[in-house]
Amino acid sequence: MLKHIVLAALLTCGAAAAYAQPQQATSPPASATAPADRTMGPAATADTRKLIGRNIKNADGESIGEIKSIYLTKDGKVDSVMVSVGGFLGVGDREVRIAWSDLKIADNGEKVTVNMTKDQLKAKPEYRYRNETWRGQVFTDTGPWMARPASQ
Repeated sequence: MLKHIVLAALLTCGAAAAYAQPQQATSPPASATAPADRTMGPAATADTRKLIGRNIKNADGESIGEIKSIYLTKDGKVDSVMVSVGGFLGVGDREVRIAWSDLKIADNGEKVTVNMTKDQLKAKPEYRYRNETWRGQVFTDTGPWMARPASQ
């Protein structure tokens, strides 16, 4: 229980720090990208990590899961996300994989929706990490992904 309280406090502090960061006026909002870009999977950036911890909502606006990890293809494109479903306060939950093309990202990643019900999400097979240390990270088949400098 104490572990969950400490985790909640850390997430709250991290969220407050993320919101305090100034927005870059030169980059268009994520909602302005064409759906074809999402199908191919955008190239991973340092901002990709900001999706971890975001709640996923269904079409009715109900929270149906939380993004735990992000999987990238070998060329650095976002392929899918691992989402925690079921359980209560982290007890009894499990992770399932959702294709990036099934997600709708809006408001610079603040709003993540999927056209599925909670039951459809729970019915998906449980995702098993090749290496448990990759849980909670942006990763590829070879391990955790490291953000590259913007100049590359």
